[in-house]
Amino acid sequence: MSKKAEKLIRKRRFLINKTKKIIKKRHKKNRKKKTKKVTNSIYINRSYNDKNSKIIKVLEHSNFYKKVRRKKGDKELKINIPRIFSFINNPDETILTLKKIYYAGTNSHISSIYFNYSQCEELGLCASLVTDLIILSLPRYKTKKIHLHGSTPNSIDARKLFNITGLPKHLGIHDASTPDSEILDILSNIESGEMAEQVVNFYQKCLNTQGYELTMLGKNAFSSMIGEVINNSEQYSGENGTWHALGYFDKPEVGEDYGKCRLVLMNFGNSIYESLKEADTTEYTKNQLKNHTKKNYNFLDQFTYTEEILWTLYSLQQNISKKRKDINDDRGNGTIKLIKSFMDIGANIDNKKSLMSITSGKCQILFDGTYKLEEKVNKDKKYYQIAFNDSNNLNNKPDKRFVYNLQNKFPGTIISMEFYLDRKFFNMLLNKEEN
Repeated sequence: MSKKAEKLIRKRRFLINKTKKIIKKRHKKNRKKKTKKVTNSIYINRSYNDKNSKIIKVLEHSNFYKKVRRKKGDKELKINIPRIFSFINNPDETILTLKKIYYAGTNSHISSIYFNYSQCEELGLCASLVTDLIILSLPRYKTKKIHLHGSTPNSIDARKLFNITGLPKHLGIHDASTPDSEILDILSNIESGEMAEQVVNFYQKCLNTQGYELTMLGKNAFSSMIGEVINNSEQYSGENGTWHALGYFDKPEVGEDYGKCRLVLMNFGNSIYESLKEADTTEYTKNQLKNHTKKNYNFLDQFTYTEEILWTLYSLQQNISKKRKDINDDRGNGTIKLIKSFMDIGANIDNKKSLMSITSGKCQILFDGTYKLEEKVNKDKKYYQIAFNDSNNLNNKPDKRFVYNLQNKFPGTIISMEFYLDRKFFNMLLNKEEN
């Protein structure tokens, strides 16, 4: 073999070996990337498994976290609380912030969380309650393996709400007293009748500040209504479902005739939509939902008017219940009664609107009095309906300002109310009844 041929063979072997090394190096690099990705997935989806915490199990199952970037090796994470931290007025950003809190609390590489409330001007009782429940459920908080600290909100109203929850204690901040308020401490997983009684007692105290009180008949009716809502949360939230309540009332200041009442009823677990889709929903209700979907099929889309929104709004109407067996079954009245009571009692004061929202899964429904409950008649049976459109027709699209799709899903359902109790308003109602 000539020297020239040998040289070509050696050159070819060299190039082949070089190519093999490059390919081998690339494979090795890709394997490292894949391994790293899997490892991150494991700790983000939690290596923590607190068997005693149903809330943690629900959040785990729904992947309720949002990764927050931080400097490499930094053990502290700063969570910026948004200007409006409320399920009523800013649900998407609120849920996103809660996801970040949960991510930080369950990430083993983070040993300290700083809650920055300095820019928060409006704080919802609903957001405070969920924040508290998440923090209290963290296994790392229970075992003192994570340090929590932070700042207080700037606005006076936000600071009042901040102080009545457990947050100041968690963050090592002095809890300023709130003598000008009535507080319903957090109630969790109590039997529906007992929880309803405590909620009614709280509401009675709020009314007493205005010189009024519930009659025995009113107490029973209000207790029955609240009890049914709580009972629904208890029964339909799923295997790991939990249910909670929290209340706060700002007593009238000197020279004012009204106080502001806030009440939150909520559950972690299945959303309304998820509950209706389960196998234990009766055939009667399944057929109702199926027929309603057919009637509205042309309106459905992936982003603004989903089946989840359609079913959630439909479920709020009178006599709609997953356990309803036939047309004579009178189940499904608790939520509609709550809506009616809210609209009857909540007065608008000095251009301030009473507000109520229902956040469930990826559906948000807001009540501010723009759309009213209307009494309708079908086959000699009276019922109440609210469709959030000018025709009050459930087969027409609702106003997207009041019924809309969320980008971030909440694992459960939150009913949050902010309403005013006004002495003048009560007097006006009494005068109407007398006349």
